[in-house]
Amino acid sequence: MKTPMKRLLCGLLCASLSLPAALAANITSSVTSITLPKGESTASFDLILTVDEAFAGAEFGLKPSADDITLTSLEMLGEIGGSSPVQADKNGIHYFGFFTGSNAYQPGTYKVARLTYRYTGSASRTVTLASSKIVTVDEDSKTTEGDTSSQPFTVTISRAGTSSSDSGNTSGGGSTSGGGASGGGGVSGGSTTVSADQTAADAVIKLIDAIGTVSKNSGNAISAARSGYDALTDAQKKLVTNYNKLTQAEQVFSSLFSAEDSLPFTDMNGHWSYDAVSYVYKNNLMNGVNASRFSPGGTLNRAMMVTMLYRMAGSPAVSGSSAFSDVPSGKWYSDAVQWASANGVINGVGRDRFAPEAQITREQMASMMMRYAQFNQYNTSKSADLSAFNDAGSISSWALESMKWANAAGLINGRTASTIAPQGTATRAEAATILMRFCEMSK
Repeated sequence: MKTPMKRLLCGLLCASLSLPAALAANITSSVTSITLPKGESTASFDLILTVDEAFAGAEFGLKPSADDITLTSLEMLGEIGGSSPVQADKNGIHYFGFFTGSNAYQPGTYKVARLTYRYTGSASRTVTLASSKIVTVDEDSKTTEGDTSSQPFTVTISRAGTSSSDSGNTSGGGSTSGGGASGGGGVSGGSTTVSADQTAADAVIKLIDAIGTVSKNSGNAISAARSGYDALTDAQKKLVTNYNKLTQAEQVFSSLFSAEDSLPFTDMNGHWSYDAVSYVYKNNLMNGVNASRFSPGGTLNRAMMVTMLYRMAGSPAVSGSSAFSDVPSGKWYSDAVQWASANGVINGVGRDRFAPEAQITREQMASMMMRYAQFNQYNTSKSADLSAFNDAGSISSWALESMKWANAAGLINGRTASTIAPQGTATRAEAATILMRFCEMSK
């Protein structure tokens, strides 16, 4: 089916295109399950797209399984060029997409968007990819086609301490409209069929083979292969037979850059946080997620944030046992958490727990930063009026003073002119920027 460009862009959302499979695409989530501790209500994951041909845009439809799991924010990530999403809701499905007038996006793997949901229940719930279309443009006729061969995915969100018998009614894999990808017996709880696993693995194998001889110009190819591999499930990763070529390529690529050179991260060129990432990397406050990628849009967990503050303090020696039952000795973050707890830089989340792997929110980050500043006897008397932000009322009472200070000090600004997103998850790029501003402020 071919449709004039203008009509497709106006009517693609919520529409159904019935087309033969032609374009191989794999749509996955960054995680297959999220377990939130008691008291936590925010769950986020990234939507990742791998395509084997140039394309003009895409549309996705995601459906939660119950009313107590609701979408609170949708952030288009930089790998899509910051395109503003077209959004609509129909029959409980939230549709969004990005579109251009030509096949401007090259083959590869893209982190498209970060979706944040508010989860208020105790029974397990799911968010399912219920619909997807990849759009290509016929340059001669200026018409478009919509298609995908991706299997749907499911992200399961549950509450820590809840048994599987309490899971309630959750929906499994939905059907994918268009492109021949249907959910009949497809995905349940994030698993896929063997053939779908092999298809996903084969796409990554091709990306790795495409790297070829490594030079300083190999960044994009290495980044595409790494993003594709990281997006796979554990079962799919086992089917990637040339993974060692990717790790070797990353090592060679990193060795081509000296300390004075540009950053060795393939995903930082042109990124708004480049200077901040360069600062924290060269001052040993943050490292990449691997030798060739920093993942600026990746989320930050509580253990990572504490480790950064610990490094800022000079990584002092610690003694004694952990104050938290979920922070055993010997973990990469154990000393950092022990030091921060002993010096009043952090608090737990209740019941002797720290939740080290829980994604950190912006208000939690502000609180840690303020306590760290007070530990160093810096002046924290500045306080901003946050009433201009529509969501200021959602700031937790224990974090209000910290958010006012962090905003007044220029550490945490609004996500938009009218929102400060206190419950939003903090990205690695945001953390790098905040750390750089703090270091410069404290000089």
